[in-house]
Amino acid sequence: MKRSLFTTLLTGLLLVSLKQTSGFAITPRLKCSGTPADIVFVLDSSSSMWEPHFKKQLDFVTYMVDHLDIGMGPEQVRVGVEIFSDSAHVKINLNESAEKELLKSKISQINRLLGDTNTADALNKLRQVMFKPERGSRPGVKRVALILTDGASMDEAATQVAAKACRDANIQLFAIGIGHKTSLSELIGIASEPKGKFLIRAPTYEHLDYIRDKVVRRTCYAVVTKQPTTTSTTSTHAPTTTTTTTIATTTTTPVPSTTVKPTSTSLPESSTTESTTTKSTTAKPVTSNIKPTTDWLIPADKNQDERACRNKVADVFFLLDSSSSIRTDEFKKQTNAIEDIVSKFDIGPTKTRVGLSVFTHNYNPVLSFDSGDNKAAALKKIRHILYMGGGTKTGKALHQIRSHVFNEALVRPGAERILIVFTDGMSSDYERTSAEANLLQESGVKIFVVGIGPDVDQIELQDIASKPSTEFVHTFATFDNLLTESGLLTYKTCTVNDQTFTKDRNACNATWPTDIVFMVSKNRFGHEKTQRILKASAEVIGKVGSNGVFRFGTMFDDCPPSQEIAIGSISDQSQMMHEIIKLEYSSLASLLGKLDSSLFPSTPWNGRKVGLIFLDKTIDINDPRIVSQARHALSQNIELYVVIIGDDVDMRRVQTVLVPKERIINVYSYKTLVSYLPLMFAKRFCVPHQIPDNRKPTIA
Repeated sequence: MKRSLFTTLLTGLLLVSLKQTSGFAITPRLKCSGTPADIVFVLDSSSSMWEPHFKKQLDFVTYMVDHLDIGMGPEQVRVGVEIFSDSAHVKINLNESAEKELLKSKISQINRLLGDTNTADALNKLRQVMFKPERGSRPGVKRVALILTDGASMDEAATQVAAKACRDANIQLFAIGIGHKTSLSELIGIASEPKGKFLIRAPTYEHLDYIRDKVVRRTCYAVVTKQPTTTSTTSTHAPTTTTTTTIATTTTTPVPSTTVKPTSTSLPESSTTESTTTKSTTAKPVTSNIKPTTDWLIPADKNQDERACRNKVADVFFLLDSSSSIRTDEFKKQTNAIEDIVSKFDIGPTKTRVGLSVFTHNYNPVLSFDSGDNKAAALKKIRHILYMGGGTKTGKALHQIRSHVFNEALVRPGAERILIVFTDGMSSDYERTSAEANLLQESGVKIFVVGIGPDVDQIELQDIASKPSTEFVHTFATFDNLLTESGLLTYKTCTVNDQTFTKDRNACNATWPTDIVFMVSKNRFGHEKTQRILKASAEVIGKVGSNGVFRFGTMFDDCPPSQEIAIGSISDQSQMMHEIIKLEYSSLASLLGKLDSSLFPSTPWNGRKVGLIFLDKTIDINDPRIVSQARHALSQNIELYVVIIGDDVDMRRVQTVLVPKERIINVYSYKTLVSYLPLMFAKRFCVPHQIPDNRKPTIA
């Protein structure tokens, strides 16, 4: 039996390793069938969304339809689609689900709207119109709705009222937030309970491809699982309710159900209620979804972790998520686990020191290294940590740790630098989180990430953690599991310097030859800002190289015409003010006007041509000429990307006249530009690309 358990876990680790090295998610083909449901997709179609993003949503719905048993039969699933901007519009009714291929064709033909984000109206129409019998809704059939949005609604209070009315009408609501402009509090207010299952976030539209299988599974379980009010241990429902429903997969590595504990083999999305009422032979485990568990590495000797920590010279810092997506009792279990871990450390000024901070949208230091070299005092502070509640700005917290905790002036020479982050991976500043984690690791900090529960965001956890993820990402099924298995974290932390680390974080895996021109409005920015931009550009070149797939150049705006005012020509103050108003400045439109395909040298590979524009609040983006110049660049097959420096730039305007959201790189200040830009550039460009057929070299 032990051998089978080892083989099962090893198979899971191999699958995770394959997923990491290939760069693409390994996901089985899922099928959800056997229980009727009426499912409605509610899609954001506001002006903040570009056409490719809207198409991504339609592709997402089509993928879902492919994995549902669509039809008008009594045991089949019916699908409807509603889109919204200023108001909501029904596009497909539930009674149009007779033929799957025809339904998919109708989905692909849905046109985008323009306008504001009236989520409240969409939810009201969902409740009042979409589930009417004359539109195909069936009595006694589970009602499920998936709301996809990339921004905050125009009236959050009205949205919350409408969402509650839907839930009161027995409509189960999935809230799927896309991008960093969504309101976490609003998504939490929309989603049904438990929030961990019904709230799903994707950092970008590209990540919809990564989460779609998760959404299929959760939708299936929402359909077949009884409402939370029926979670008593004595089930009143016949077992056939769940045994007739299957989630099938074509994976060729089945896991024997007798070798692994239920918490290890059940799908992460399955609830504890299902495990008490479902026969062991019905729900086949999806083996490619096994988390990188290392339970079998926990020392057999319970004192071995303490021995591993003896005389360990390390600065270990705990960062604890206290946001509203974590309940108060769950937060307490986290602090209990940390207390247990710290109790095993060999604490002292010349040995291990510990520190701890709590974060939400704010950052709250609790224990510094200076006061964390006394075990009794450290444990006392940990016991009295208070739950905060709020948003989740992980990037902001990591920045504070990089600046004020693992600062070169504060850490000890020769001491291991270890950060342990407890989070569900649902940050509202995803890009900053990734960048700060990279910067911490480049400074020599090893980062463990601990996720608890079935619905943690694996993508973000792996993005924060050191590599390999199998060593540094640890997920626990429940908060109680975290308490009982905290010895694993202790052992891992104290043996971290013995582990092998891959260097792939700094590797640039770009495959598509790309010419990039840095576009700088130096006459607007001035000397100091221009120098920072050029230094950051040089760091980009240093990180990714310029002799392989990348070639770089620069472009500057033209000097404005001579506008001197002759001595003696000004008679009074009003005339001087008039002359000032008449002054001409170089514009972004004129800089874009210089961008032409002739600037890019020819290449046998017909590579990408990219203009990387730098913007801050001094650049006028309301010039009507910008749109035509940007379109001219696009007509020349030149891709535009924008680096926005600072917080005072109108993001919606940039998305309207220049580029979609995924082509915007946000940097928080000129001070962080040099360190942030290379990392964010690499995230956009240092990934393998499938070169389109029309861009591949032609043979004469």
